[in-house]
Amino acid sequence: MKCLFSTSDINGPSTVIVHQMLSYLNKIEGVSIDFFNTDYENYDVVFFMGYDPQIEQARLKNKHLKIGVIDVRPSPSLFTKYQSADFILVNGIEMKDWALNFCDNIFTYYLYPVLFPAIQNENHKKNDKIIIGYHGNKVHLTGMYPRITNALDHIAEQNDIELWAMYNIDQLGKWNKGLPESKKILIKHIPWSNENYFNYISKVDIGIVPNLIPEKDLRINFGSILPAIKKNQKDIFEYTMKFKSTSNAGRIFVFAQFGIPVISDMFPSALQLINDTEDSFVCYSTKSWNYALKQLIKSDNLRKTMGKRLQNRIGTCEFLNQTNEKLIRFIDSI
Repeated sequence: MKCLFSTSDINGPSTVIVHQMLSYLNKIEGVSIDFFNTDYENYDVVFFMGYDPQIEQARLKNKHLKIGVIDVRPSPSLFTKYQSADFILVNGIEMKDWALNFCDNIFTYYLYPVLFPAIQNENHKKNDKIIIGYHGNKVHLTGMYPRITNALDHIAEQNDIELWAMYNIDQLGKWNKGLPESKKILIKHIPWSNENYFNYISKVDIGIVPNLIPEKDLRINFGSILPAIKKNQKDIFEYTMKFKSTSNAGRIFVFAQFGIPVISDMFPSALQLINDTEDSFVCYSTKSWNYALKQLIKSDNLRKTMGKRLQNRIGTCEFLNQTNEKLIRFIDSI
């Protein structure tokens, strides 16, 4: 099977990740992949990025091509193009549910930076303080308030902690809204770069993955309304969670490759990927976040054990190779 990955945005962040991951297809016997060509007539399969799928052009050159789109975007101008694809690669069950509007052939292909070739023999060193790490979009940092930031504030009362946040400061500006209120928490703002995964994220003790979009009416102190629980039982026992169709578990894979345990918000992809309390934690409420932070902070052994389990299960080269083998079998089945 001769494959091609083609896009005009060669240096885009998503393109770089997909290039890394699909390059491992060359390890599969009988499969090869080239990158960024447009001679579609010379290939059996072509992958396009969701933001520039050149499906019509490819079909004109080779009517026998199997054409896939990776990382589809919620843009109405692209919907017709997605409908003409043979298959779609999605980054999680959230996107799978949405992408079924356009195509029945869906394969879950988690996208994340491939870091393990450089960290196979790296041992995580114990820090003087407990360092909690975040990497991703600035919007999720802002969205931590107050549900998660309250837990961090509470933990800081009895523990010496730092919060390292890596995000695109140059483009998005510095995170200055919805920060933890405790003055005891030192916050390190880290510019996003591939190198800083190794310089900073690899050195944290606990990874956090906030993902839910906050609602104004969720900013409640439940302790103050417990006496009225019988009157409002319906509300107190309901979850109200809001997340995007583009939600995915990519940030979890980065921590997994470094053998770092994770505390993640309760969203579908995280629930599919994490074995709660075995290799990481999935949380929603402030109390739950507080509990998970306490467990990991007080036990270096638990951090090492959970981190190693997560790494062995999803943070290895073998996991990516197995995913690519499943991808080829999926394409063969179409």
